[in-house]
Amino acid sequence: MPLKLKFIILLAIVLISVTMAAWFFTEKIVSAVNARWAFQFSQRQVQFDKHRTLMPLIREIALARQLAVEPSIILMAKNDQDARAKKNAIAVLERYRNNFRDQSYFFVPLRSGNYYYNDAQNSFAGRELRYQLSRDNRKDQWFYAIIKSAKTYQINLEQDVNLGVTKVWINVLIESGNEVLGMIGTGIDITSFLKETVDTGQEGIHNIFVDSDMAVQLYRDASLIDYASITKSAKERKRVDAILTDPHDIDTLKKTMLRLKSSPYRIETFPVTFKGLPYMLGVAYLPEIGWYDLTLMDTKDIFLLQNFFLLPVGFLILMLLASLAFGLLLSRSIIRPVMALNAAANAIESGLFDRAENLDYGGTDEVGEVTRAFRKMASAL
Repeated sequence: MPLKLKFIILLAIVLISVTMAAWFFTEKIVSAVNARWAFQFSQRQVQFDKHRTLMPLIREIALARQLAVEPSIILMAKNDQDARAKKNAIAVLERYRNNFRDQSYFFVPLRSGNYYYNDAQNSFAGRELRYQLSRDNRKDQWFYAIIKSAKTYQINLEQDVNLGVTKVWINVLIESGNEVLGMIGTGIDITSFLKETVDTGQEGIHNIFVDSDMAVQLYRDASLIDYASITKSAKERKRVDAILTDPHDIDTLKKTMLRLKSSPYRIETFPVTFKGLPYMLGVAYLPEIGWYDLTLMDTKDIFLLQNFFLLPVGFLILMLLASLAFGLLLSRSIIRPVMALNAAANAIESGLFDRAENLDYGGTDEVGEVTRAFRKMASAL
């Protein structure tokens, strides 16, 4: 087999072997880099989304809890028919109203069920009593459900039919000793709150906030939010499986939520399918309000390297170019002079000694020395 053909075959074998090895190790390295980068990115994104949503609520909760322990509020909660107590409490409510983000408040003494409310426009000055709650009215069940839960404070998304407003309501119990006297709080306009938290327009990022029963509390598509979750049965609730449709993803999410409830300051991520595309889902627990932050991230936006196969292809092209250059150099420096020597040796064997005079390789390397020695030998013969 000619030396040139052997060289080509050997070069092809080397190139294929090196390319396969480069492909394998590149895939491993890129996958590891992508996994690490995606994990770190998702951790930071979930932390950012968590605090962006939580901080406004925490401020309102703290202010409402401070209002709930005001002495004048407790006195009015015990007897809102006392004109003096009512006047003092309304003055305190008005002072706090200007400090709430929405500049609105509500106040409901449990004994009377009277619903007091005023808004940012001070629309109900002097007539803060808007209506009366009743245990027999289904629309008022949110109040009695929260009272029954005995939780110090709760977040509830609901439309107040009597007032004609839909808000993120911060509900705080008014307590005296072990006795619950009523409820007080404020609300945040649902439209503005959604824009600030889950509808920020970040490309490839989707935020969902769910409660412990996986009912959707905040989502950019307001039609999928489970309003008034506290008064609904499990079957009536709008759950996250309307957004994440793969049963395997839902099962993984359930297990993750259980783990995070016992370790509330951890963040976990895992791959899911969202709208038929691969996404990374980051999950964090918000113990302050009992919700979970689910942050969906498009993998093509968070993976550092996507078309990793281009790297070995590029490497192969570079190897081919390098091999071509090396082949040309090898052919010029070794193969062609050796073939010329072989032809001259065959000619001398046939008695054509002058063929050796045509050997014109003038290199100073070992092949050149062999060529010059061959010419001297031919001349001597």
